[in-house]
Amino acid sequence: RSFKLFVGIVLLYIGGRMVYQSILNGSFAGSSVKTAEARLRQDISRSRDLTRTSRYREPAIRTVSWSLRRTEYEFYGERFSFHTTGLFLLSLLVGLVGGVYGVGGGAIIAPFIVSFFGLPVHTIAGATLMGTCVTSVGGVIFYSLASVYHLRPELTVAPDWLLGFLFGVGGLVGMYLGATAQKYVSTAIITPVIAFLVTGLGLKYVDGYIV
Repeated sequence: RSFKLFVGIVLLYIGGRMVYQSILNGSFAGSSVKTAEARLRQDISRSRDLTRTSRYREPAIRTVSWSLRRTEYEFYGERFSFHTTGLFLLSLLVGLVGGVYGVGGGAIIAPFIVSFFGLPVHTIAGATLMGTCVTSVGGVIFYSLASVYHLRPELTVAPDWLLGFLFGVGGLVGMYLGATAQKYVSTAIITPVIAFLVTGLGLKYVDGYIV
């Protein structure tokens, strides 16, 4: 119950900030994000007009510079940057929470990056999914080993492989559909939806602690 309260407060803070930025304040996406997204829309429109024999290559995200202090990348001609060490420390905190609670962390870190670091949601989705995959695999390995050396035999910590497989299949289908549809959905739609989902989840956790 105490951990639910902690997670609920964190999610409420992130979700509340996103709701304020995207709806009340109206400044969720900066000018660079809006410009890059406009070019993305134009690229999608042009790709529809190409013949099947034409070769169309979607523009990749290009890393401009990288250091322990700051990372800068380019997306559709617009440059975005973030503090490398700051993002590492955030990921470390999310990994600790995810390890305790049993989540990959993508649901927590993605809204945080969009809201606090100001990065386009279209550029971080793949990275957060990759991070979730790495931390999830590590968590499964750890809990598998912990089940052998656990000091309390009556407490089962080994992964439920069948349940995990069912989660994975559903999540894989959802990720494919989401990744396919994402480039056709505007940030003005994606971000408020994420904001309300995160806020609703935070309220659910806090309500679970009170009740």
